[in-house]
Amino acid sequence: MKRTIPTTWVVVLLALFNGILVLRRLLRPWNGEKQEAAYSYIGMDYPPIYPMGELDPVAMTLQESVHFGFNASDPIEAQEWDMINAIPRGIGRTRLGPDHRAFVLTFLHQMHCVRRIQYALLNRNDTMASAGHVNHCLNYLRQTILCEAADSVEKGDFMEIDYEEERVGETLVCRDWETAISFFDERYEDWVRWRNTWN
Repeated sequence: MKRTIPTTWVVVLLALFNGILVLRRLLRPWNGEKQEAAYSYIGMDYPPIYPMGELDPVAMTLQESVHFGFNASDPIEAQEWDMINAIPRGIGRTRLGPDHRAFVLTFLHQMHCVRRIQYALLNRNDTMASAGHVNHCLNYLRQTILCEAADSVEKGDFMEIDYEEERVGETLVCRDWETAISFFDERYEDWVRWRNTWN
């Protein structure tokens, strides 16, 4: 007599195996440099995380700054805000794969949105900061902040803090974004060399 495995058990085993594969991917450190060549960069076949390897943790102390103000006539403040568009090079876009396909990175999209909201606050008629664009940016920032879900504990009640007097806040553990920006700049230079050679 031939013994058969019930369909329910096959489904359960396949679901369990799939769950193990997903957990393995989530728990395994991303080593993008080794895996970058495994993608065709056609359609949806590209890495979910930028292939530069793990970023070291760094400390960043939150503080009230005299920089990035809202004085439209101050040229120094204008330069500071313009820096958001200039760093890293490539206006927040990066190129990946053999054909240098363009991608946007989440944190650079976030910085773009901060800049657009700043435009809107300074000039309601700015065409680059239309109501639709600012609405998109506020929703995008809200959703990506929820996605990161920073779990740092902040002391006190932010509604009771006098930010004129208490100018230094908590110290957070962050990813080393300066190293990331340097890496993006190097990749941008590679793209420029490739473009000049083949264009």
